[in-house]
Amino acid sequence: MKHILICRTDNIGDVVLTLPMAGYLRRLYPDCRIDLLCRGYVAPLMAHCRHFNQVITLESIGDARAFFAASGVDTVIFAYPDRRLAAAAWRARVPRRVGTSHRLYHLWYCNRLARFSRVNSPLHEAQLNFALLRPLGIDHVPGLAELPALYGLEAPALADTGPDIQALARRAPYNLVLHTKSNGNGREWPLAHYTALARRLQARPDIRLWVTGSAAEGQLLAREAPELLALPNVDNLCGRVDLPGLGALIGACSGLLASGTGPLHVAAALGRPTLGLFPQRKPIDAGRWGALGLRARSLSAHGSCPGCDNAATCSCMTGITPEQVEAILLSWCVPEGDAVAAAAADLHAAPPQSGPRTLVISPNWIGDAVMAQPLLQLLRARHPERPIDVLAPPAVAPAWQQMREVSEVLQTPFRHGALQLRERWRYARLLKARGYAEAYVLPNTLKYALIPWLAGIARRVGYKGESRHGLINVMHHDDVPPRPMVPFYAALADAPGAPLRGDVPRPALRVTAAQMEAAAARAGLAVDRPLVVFAPGAEFGPAKRWPPAHFAALARQVVASLPQAQVALLGSPKDRPVCDEIVAAVAGSDAAGAVFNLAGQTSLAEAIALIGRSAAIVSNDSGLLHVASSLDRPVVAIYGPTDPDHAPPFATVARSLSLRLACAPCRQRECPLGHHDCMRGLDAGMVWQALQPMLGASRIAATDGFAV
Repeated sequence: MKHILICRTDNIGDVVLTLPMAGYLRRLYPDCRIDLLCRGYVAPLMAHCRHFNQVITLESIGDARAFFAASGVDTVIFAYPDRRLAAAAWRARVPRRVGTSHRLYHLWYCNRLARFSRVNSPLHEAQLNFALLRPLGIDHVPGLAELPALYGLEAPALADTGPDIQALARRAPYNLVLHTKSNGNGREWPLAHYTALARRLQARPDIRLWVTGSAAEGQLLAREAPELLALPNVDNLCGRVDLPGLGALIGACSGLLASGTGPLHVAAALGRPTLGLFPQRKPIDAGRWGALGLRARSLSAHGSCPGCDNAATCSCMTGITPEQVEAILLSWCVPEGDAVAAAAADLHAAPPQSGPRTLVISPNWIGDAVMAQPLLQLLRARHPERPIDVLAPPAVAPAWQQMREVSEVLQTPFRHGALQLRERWRYARLLKARGYAEAYVLPNTLKYALIPWLAGIARRVGYKGESRHGLINVMHHDDVPPRPMVPFYAALADAPGAPLRGDVPRPALRVTAAQMEAAAARAGLAVDRPLVVFAPGAEFGPAKRWPPAHFAALARQVVASLPQAQVALLGSPKDRPVCDEIVAAVAGSDAAGAVFNLAGQTSLAEAIALIGRSAAIVSNDSGLLHVASSLDRPVVAIYGPTDPDHAPPFATVARSLSLRLACAPCRQRECPLGHHDCMRGLDAGMVWQALQPMLGASRIAATDGFAV
């Protein structure tokens, strides 16, 4: 392909969500000419996307057949179906004409058909656009985390707007865009809620509100929400700027609030703080149309909505309160680096129910968080009426969100390893208002014990750790030698010194069939082929990693035995170089097309879902090992410098492999002797002997939303 034309002749939001597909094509074919055909009102903004050689307006082409014949285009992708354009490309004999199979006229006019359904798909709209590349031999659907880097859109210069618009940007330190209407394309937040929000924000004289929209929408607001436009902190810009001008304003703003509408996606693509308000009903929910950006998030009402199928009876949008939205918007309007103020949004976005609550302060490691779940099961059994909140590092938070015992997950705003005493005091004041009756401090550090003490929580339970006398007032003492981690955490549910329980429950994360299907689709994995997961990383250090060459040899053995198998390499972005070595080592073998390097390409929630649908997992002593155990997937756990008896897998079908050398367990990040024999000596054949029977007996174990 030398000249690709993408035809997207509908609305601005749909065009923006097509940009990642264009960016991926540009990545694959850097020397290819890629043009965009779109509507005239969209073109000036799309001219600021670096992926396109030329942006052509639909209104300018005249005779469509003559246009295609003279264009030199060899591949046309109808991202938005248009019968006239498809017929013109056919008559002009464009060599490759791509369209969806569910348009009858495409069966005649297009010679490359993409067969997929948008209606029931779990994918985001931006991901669905990638299905149009399959007829071209490009079978890849990026994960949601990968998409923001593919937009390639830059904001028009504010200097190109009028002087009055430029002056607006200088009036206040923080300027928020409120795009109140959606041109009928989505469920809208009530205008009364926008008015209430604007009134609440009057308490912040450093914040201005820019109400944007078309001239017609401005007239509607003047009739239906005159109180909003009359507020002194509101600037009515409806009808005053064209689309490039709106793009410039969004690029200069402190954040944008909207429902499912084009400017929402423009803001996300430009990397601005973005909040989208969505109903729960599929396929108009945030899962399909949510803003995708590094600083974008979506908000929907809590609880069920019986009338969601009908816009007239739907209460989803009215259920999102101005207070919830205000907390998030205020988190954008803080001095740079004030993470505690930003974290306040999570504390206020979902107001807690009345009555006492329990706070659990999470360990810093995913595996430890999973192994602490039985403690929460015991606490819930003791007080079934009491909500349990978890304060967790951002990297660990998704694991807690998969636990049915957890009411809310609050993300810690502190830098790893930093004391930040002033910040902890400020955050503790926010926690104090939530009415916690008790706190369980799972990390052993002094700095985490400070938080519940500063928050005035009466009962503070934990281990002695760093001599935390006074900060912890229900103090347990570590065992020597230490007990396995699951009963270690579970013991905190009982009085200090109480006999060890013999009935400690097993950790059990929840994962639904829909989550597993969606994660597989987003990762580009076939749902009808068996999946084997490898977890080659280890956050603690390289000593815990089984050699990449051994993983590669095992992958070749898996594919040789099960030709339909897919092998997914999961891990964090830090693990990607190790996984790259595995992919390089299988190049040229039958396993080359079956090994998928997903390290750093999935969220933790997506990784959990993929593990949930796997036939088995092979893992180092890492967090994903314990995730797999909590989902009761067959597990082969590889131990070298760590003790297999301290944190063993607890799945029904599990094997722990360790050579138990004289120098082990050294518990060092790097081999102190330099030979790493504890891992190198475990060859792929030994691991295959443990894995092979698991693959024969495995099943995907998710029913009714919870792992069994």
